[in-house]
Amino acid sequence: MLLLKSDTILVVFQDEKHFYFLSQSFEKGEQVLQLFKSNKDGKTMDVIAKAPIHSKKVQLRIDAVGEYYDFYYATNSKDWILLKNKIDAKYLSTQEAGGF
Repeated sequence: MLLLKSDTILVVFQDEKHFYFLSQSFEKGEQVLQLFKSNKDGKTMDVIAKAPIHSKKVQLRIDAVGEYYDFYYATNSKDWILLKNKIDAKYLSTQEAGGF
């Protein structure tokens, strides 16, 4: 698992191999917001969206819209910025991830 130094995170979690991870972190010395998708090996993640941010305070939000998730962030309480939309929520379903 990739370990990040971060003050702000939000996770949508089914199990160790099926999750989305939204994090304020640093890349090449720059502050960024990164959206990761877990890989089915349970050990790695892929960055599926990122954006530079220029604020120490960041708010994160995930909206469930039908069979999709939309990921947003804000540097104030009013102006939400779309990071990535239409992320497949089925990836976290028991049908995809397995269940009981």
